[in-house]
Amino acid sequence: MKNILKISTLVLLLVTSFSCENDEQITVQAEGGPQLISPLNGSSYVLDPLNASNEATTLVWNHADYSVQTEVNYEVQVALSGTDFANFEVGGTTTNRFVTWTVEALNGVMLNLEAMPFEETDIDVRIKASLGSNADLVAYSNVITLKVTPYTTDLPKYMYW
Repeated sequence: MKNILKISTLVLLLVTSFSCENDEQITVQAEGGPQLISPLNGSSYVLDPLNASNEATTLVWNHADYSVQTEVNYEVQVALSGTDFANFEVGGTTTNRFVTWTVEALNGVMLNLEAMPFEETDIDVRIKASLGSNADLVAYSNVITLKVTPYTTDLPKYMYW
């Protein structure tokens, strides 16, 4: 009986020692941010309310370079030029490497930035890349500047004396 108990203990120890695995810890690093490749820096757009549902432009970028293959979240950030993105609007989010703006969508971004209607305004555009729902390992793209002339459909307000 004592031998059976000793053998059982020895077998149990052997089984438990082989059942443990050494899980490798993988460290993910951002090796490079996305690169905006279209539209070209300095492109100009005059927005027209008659074409509100038409495509204004498509932003295209290369994927961000992370040390592992994983799905990347992208956020298009738009700010008035010269503000260094202190106050920006989100112009779209995706896991693809492009975002298409309609005339109406781009006009909405411009008005949210408080750009003056019917006046050409310079905006800076960049892409923010991140991993997971916690937006970890943030990387930013190059910045391009676009010239956009927004519109308003509000009627002018007159003061009557």
